[in-house]
Amino acid sequence: MSKHRVLVIGCGAMGGSLVRGWVNTGAQDFDFEIVTPTPRTDFHLLQHQSVSTYKGHPDIIIFAVKPQILDKIIKDYMPVISPDTTIVSVAAGKTIDFFTKHFPKNKIVRAMPNLPVSVNQGVTLLTMAGNTARHSVVETLFSQVGSCFWVSEKSFDSLTALTGSGPAYIYLLTEILGKIITMQDIDKTEAIDMAKALVSGSAELMRHSIKSPEELRQAVTSPKGVTAAALSVLMPDMQKLFDKAISDAAKRSKELSK
Repeated sequence: MSKHRVLVIGCGAMGGSLVRGWVNTGAQDFDFEIVTPTPRTDFHLLQHQSVSTYKGHPDIIIFAVKPQILDKIIKDYMPVISPDTTIVSVAAGKTIDFFTKHFPKNKIVRAMPNLPVSVNQGVTLLTMAGNTARHSVVETLFSQVGSCFWVSEKSFDSLTALTGSGPAYIYLLTEILGKIITMQDIDKTEAIDMAKALVSGSAELMRHSIKSPEELRQAVTSPKGVTAAALSVLMPDMQKLFDKAISDAAKRSKELSK
């Protein structure tokens, strides 16, 4: 069986993370080429500084650029997109309707991965027109770099604010813990390593455990103990803060589509 030709447009933070993850896995059913104005020396793939040097038509084209840039460049790619090309957008806020206006005959998939795809531990949201629509090849492609979840487009922006931006929330927690550790006369580098180990170890236990996050939290928390004292400060306001944060992020995602 011939390999699926994949053309990735943009190789910045997200595009680069995706390509790195696919290169790490080998992704044997796919052949990758990238379009990036700045050549990447860390990828041994066929690269183009513009689409003008790309030959033929890809089976899948992935737009991994900022939404503002997408508005300016999308017409440049019309010559290489055939009716059989599946279009995948990683651009925040850009709806399926936006692409359908330009490419009415093509299958359109919105995808929102997060940065851990670079180490094959990502979470990717996928959606197509129609609540039950699926695209098996696109799902196989993104499953190479982590877990995939099909959702409705109605939920996409809100969930993007959670899963796409989610690593930043974990990194912020790690950053805060590291700063607290340094206050205990611990070297800054060692403090950051300690905070990283704390967060990654807890996440790994949660990943392998049959217990829910709530049950794991309760297992650490003795009544009237040290952990309980800390959680009594954190828990009353944390849910409200996250609700507000996710709501504002989802609102911003929708604004980017305009």
